[in-house]
Amino acid sequence: MAEPNADVAVLLDLDDTLVLTSTIADLRSARRWTDVYAAFSQTSLPPGTDEFLRALGRRPYGVVTTSPRSYAERLLRHHQLDLPVLVAYHDASPRKPHPRPLLVAADRLGVEPNRCLHVGDQAADDVAALAAGMRSALISWSEPRHGYLRSWDQVLALLSIGPR
Repeated sequence: MAEPNADVAVLLDLDDTLVLTSTIADLRSARRWTDVYAAFSQTSLPPGTDEFLRALGRRPYGVVTTSPRSYAERLLRHHQLDLPVLVAYHDASPRKPHPRPLLVAADRLGVEPNRCLHVGDQAADDVAALAAGMRSALISWSEPRHGYLRSWDQVLALLSIGPR
């Protein structure tokens, strides 16, 4: 495996990208936060997530989400994910699909936007990344979607890290 170019950052959307949360989407939409937190056991990581994060090595990476910080921090902690940067709902305005949150994350990582890859699951993620001058990849864990990636290995291939 080639040594990754450590100055290319990876920015990840949270819900249904880094963590599969569709099972609690109704609770989140209703803003029933106590019930949401109690239901974290119904969420899971996509296959190979731990290996993917290890494969990133020294490459800078973080999460950009439109979810509230308290929710994002608790969800990441529940799944024992310690990411160096988290940009959440109140951290940058306007929010995705505006590029501002992605630009804030790149700045916090100390990486120019054109040296970032954003991975998300919605068209708004793609719009935000392209408007920020970043590379963009969309991923779908539940159903095949034209043009969407289906595994973390495909993300690693985009980064020229290669298979694990």
